[in-house]
Amino acid sequence: DYHPTQRPWYGGAKQAPPVAITEPYIFASSQALGLTVSSPLREGVGVAGADLSLSALQRFLAGTALTPESAIVVLDRGNRILAYHSASSAYGVGAVAALTPISSVPSPHLAVLGNWRGGGADDTRRIVEVGGEKFVFAHHTYRPVPGAEFRVGTFAPMREFSGPIVEARNQVIYVMLAFLLLVVPLAVVGARRVGRALASLAADSERIKNLDFYGEVKD
Repeated sequence: DYHPTQRPWYGGAKQAPPVAITEPYIFASSQALGLTVSSPLREGVGVAGADLSLSALQRFLAGTALTPESAIVVLDRGNRILAYHSASSAYGVGAVAALTPISSVPSPHLAVLGNWRGGGADDTRRIVEVGGEKFVFAHHTYRPVPGAEFRVGTFAPMREFSGPIVEARNQVIYVMLAFLLLVVPLAVVGARRVGRALASLAADSERIKNLDFYGEVKD
């Protein structure tokens, strides 16, 4: 039989008002894994709760806009994976099951997040070399209520950040090369024409200086 007062979300709200968040557990109605956010009603008449299934959290991450080779993971305070998403299969994670300890996943990238310790509030970003390539890692610890802790980590290769800069630099170089290829020949032709005109003008000036008016004066 289902007795709400015996569920973890009910007792948690009674023991830790005004808001409590359960550890992941199996919902009685759907048999799905999830969390419940609960709060006691006024005058102790009951408890109100809202469920968040881990599958819904997974779908939420899957709809998050990420770069092609980045990844995002949500961990609980026990370093278990609540949800993970990446469009890339290069990190050796695959379809990891919810509540899998991050230490049991053979991924050096997830190991960086799993071993993230200390540093204080300012230590939210790091550049770490993994497999001979530099990656940008970001990490945030979220404590919504006393006793509840969630960690959100994400990572992506440095080239996904430097790539647009390099592409913009290359476009500038291409434009400059095209400009030079167009302007330099015109400048050479123009310089030759000006040189010939100056040489002719110098010759005409020399004849005029010598009172030689029989030569052909060029326009």
